[in-house]
Amino acid sequence: MFGNLKAAARPGDRPEAGLRGRLLMGAAVLGVLPLMLLPGQASAQATSAAGTTLEEVVVTAQHRRENAQTTPIAMGVYTGEALSRAGVTNIAALAILAPDVSLATSEGQSVITIRGISSRDTTENGDPAVTVNVDGFYMNRAYGLSANLYDIDRIEVLRGPQGTLNGRNAVGGAINIVTAKPVDHFAAQTSLQYGNFSSLELSGMVNVPLGDQVQVRTAFLSASNNGYLDNRPQARGDRQDDKSARIAIAFQPVANLTGLVTAQYTNQQGTGDILQYIPFIYTATGALDHSLPPGIDSRKFPLGTQPFVHMTSAQLRAQLAYDFGGVEVTAIAGYDHTNYAQGVDQTLAGVTTTAYQWNPTQKPDTFNGELRIASKTPGPFQWQVGGFYFREEANLVSGDVAPLPGGGYNEFFGFVYSTKQRSEAGYAQASYQLTSKLKLTGGFRYTHDYKGETGYFGDLTGGVVYGQGEGSGSSSKATVHLAADYALTQWNMVYAKYDTGYKAGGFNLGGSTYEPETVKGYEIGSKNRFLENTLQLNLAGFYYDYTKQQVANYAFLATGQPVQLTQNAGASRIYGAEADLTYKLSAIGTLDLSASYLHARYTDFLSIASPSDPKASGNVQLAGNRPPQAPTWSFGLGLEHGWEVLGGTLTARVQSKAQSAAYFSFYNFADTRQKAYAMSDAFLTYQPADGPWKISAYVRNFTDKAVFKDAEESQYAGGYGYEFFPPRTYGVRLEYSW
Repeated sequence: MFGNLKAAARPGDRPEAGLRGRLLMGAAVLGVLPLMLLPGQASAQATSAAGTTLEEVVVTAQHRRENAQTTPIAMGVYTGEALSRAGVTNIAALAILAPDVSLATSEGQSVITIRGISSRDTTENGDPAVTVNVDGFYMNRAYGLSANLYDIDRIEVLRGPQGTLNGRNAVGGAINIVTAKPVDHFAAQTSLQYGNFSSLELSGMVNVPLGDQVQVRTAFLSASNNGYLDNRPQARGDRQDDKSARIAIAFQPVANLTGLVTAQYTNQQGTGDILQYIPFIYTATGALDHSLPPGIDSRKFPLGTQPFVHMTSAQLRAQLAYDFGGVEVTAIAGYDHTNYAQGVDQTLAGVTTTAYQWNPTQKPDTFNGELRIASKTPGPFQWQVGGFYFREEANLVSGDVAPLPGGGYNEFFGFVYSTKQRSEAGYAQASYQLTSKLKLTGGFRYTHDYKGETGYFGDLTGGVVYGQGEGSGSSSKATVHLAADYALTQWNMVYAKYDTGYKAGGFNLGGSTYEPETVKGYEIGSKNRFLENTLQLNLAGFYYDYTKQQVANYAFLATGQPVQLTQNAGASRIYGAEADLTYKLSAIGTLDLSASYLHARYTDFLSIASPSDPKASGNVQLAGNRPPQAPTWSFGLGLEHGWEVLGGTLTARVQSKAQSAAYFSFYNFADTRQKAYAMSDAFLTYQPADGPWKISAYVRNFTDKAVFKDAEESQYAGGYGYEFFPPRTYGVRLEYSW
């Protein structure tokens, strides 16, 4: 019942001719629009002369340093300066800033969604659907990302499947985090920020060259607050106490050889994810009421036990590159040891006097290795080949824990497992400049994955084993990339591409397996600069054929305890369009505007009926439902303007993110729906013309909007669960540079 559920394809499940026609028409529009705008470029020269031109943004989305405007991939790029100004120190804060990222959290891990594709399976065997890479190193269980975004050069959000260069599990896209690297001159910077909720953040970096061949850069972050939630009789919830430090050593011992070694340590304390649990409500017939329940409060609700999070992460990364003259060989390797423990209160206030927690703990050790050989010559033919290796070993002890009257805890139901994952891949990609304007690109990757697990579940305190569990599974897949881009002018290009993405298959303890999920992605786009390089307009349209999606669901053991199982969900149809605009003009300032339309629907999804509903039984067909975190409309808006004041510059910025309604569950019940919302921030910064310092005031979420970060029907807790983004926060920030 919970294995690989398959259904015959129906005529309505395939792309319709009308839809194909609309996509072709969209391609024509994307190609013609830049030409329609070109005459205005000359006529607006006098107007734009007083403005500030747009800067070139360099990215490494294709493992090469390229101008973002000539890279045929839809992406959002967020510089370190923009992230610092917006106070982004973790992935959750990035999701508030970035309209192309939706986020939920589960047991310390971020559930990232791009273009309607995500994975809510955060178990020890689950995989993300959007990969996160830090300096090229794949993060399979990115616990530390909730605390370590500091001293960042940029973050690249690549939309759509990236299966060739980014590999396994990049079916929805990839987030590439690029830290700031050592430079050949002395530099230092520090900042101090204080705000409401006793928020205190201290960060800094020092860069020191040690002679001509070695450079060292150290950076750190300390961020804390006393919590956004009143959870009496327990201490305040959403409390943060994070510390992280990083040291990077760059070296060039001989000509043509460069190296970089990075070590980072992160410690995260506080309360972790805090959910308000509201007891299930049943109708007169005994069925579960799926309406939004009364009593939801984003500020104040009681907890029966004190929640906590304890996480330490030690990372070591190394990279060597040698230029042989026309060919460069790059080798990278990385190791990450994480120790994660969390206490999630699941006491239902007013229903039971028994206080208990869900305590997930996991200790994953991961290793990354990659060898890449790439051309370095400026000729029309560019190529790269590489091999990738990934290994993860983890020990897990998780369970339901109740405090004992005389002290201590009773772990009355839990899981003890050891898991292993391994992935090997080889890839190649090449491009050829067929004419001065037309470039063709092709890529191929073959990946093999293995997963295995052994363990048991039962009464851990009493030593009673309810059942043994073991399983293993392997899967393989070839993914491809085909693209063509055409330069209409020096400042305008159009592109079309086809990509496939692959997410590894796996197994459920007890024998059932699930197959890999795959995405076939078609995208057309255009990247443009107009008005003497003061107006940037990027457009994209996409269509996805998404099959065998892996969906985490629940079933009940004979003991009455719910367990999470994964199944393949059939197929989905996803298509949409995006526009990103940046405009610089002195009379206005800098205007950033983004808009995206997304149509995401299951076309075949046979699932067990709601596991929370005692009146539900059997399977239901969820075709027509929306995937989680897939709003139809998403918008981003930013406006920034500067004035010359008192021998310096006073800069004001307002930015907003808005989206239409979305669900956190594939059942699309009203109790897991986030209605349409907008969240806005405001910043005011003063910096003297020649001074090494600047001071800022900020207000984030200044409308104090209550927005769900997660909404669920929790079988474990026996109630509706809700988690919230932070309320209105404000404060001041002082920065000093040497």
